[in-house]
Amino acid sequence: MEEKLLNKMIQTAWEEWHSGQEFKDNIPNAVNPCFSAGYRFGIQGIPLDIRSIISELSRAEKVYPDWPTDMVYQASIMNEEAGEVVQAVNNFVMHNSGSIKDIHDELIQTGAMVLRCLKNLDVNNK
Repeated sequence: MEEKLLNKMIQTAWEEWHSGQEFKDNIPNAVNPCFSAGYRFGIQGIPLDIRSIISELSRAEKVYPDWPTDMVYQASIMNEEAGEVVQAVNNFVMHNSGSIKDIHDELIQTGAMVLRCLKNLDVNNK
């Protein structure tokens, strides 16, 4: 039940972002069973981390409007972000430097690049 609800919320957030609409309060927090699963929710019922990923994607598209058409290059950009997650985790765990916030920020940036790759995926490319 919780997974289906979370998937629906993510789908709704993606559709609203992709259509240029503002996020809506589709599922009130007061009755949201995902709280019991420990998900972090904002005022509008969209998981905060998903909203952060979508916001980061929007920011990245403004700062870097040119996105490569080469899927290997796209995947390399995404992988570079994932490498920064590994670096942040390594710094935190092995070197007692950095923070959970650093890891979180890198995960948000990686998620944004995953969405950008998906958004630009040419499903007709064989």
